[in-house]
Amino acid sequence: MSEREREKTISLFIRPLATSNLTNGNSSLCPPTHRRTVATLTAIVLFLLTLLQISVAIIEAYVFVLLLYLQEHV
Repeated sequence: MSEREREKTISLFIRPLATSNLTNGNSSLCPPTHRRTVATLTAIVLFLLTLLQISVAIIEAYVFVLLLYLQEHV
């Protein structure tokens, strides 16, 4: 592995860490109410996605059981 390839590989791992530090520094400039609003919206979206996943799992289970039943009785 050449020196240039090694540097490129290391920079690929370090870049996300450097970017997250810049973002964290800027988030302290936002007013607390803005951060609270963003946190609330994020929690709501995550809750709705969780409900969607549970709904899909229930529908998949229903279809699976229905297919097993039809396979045995047809």
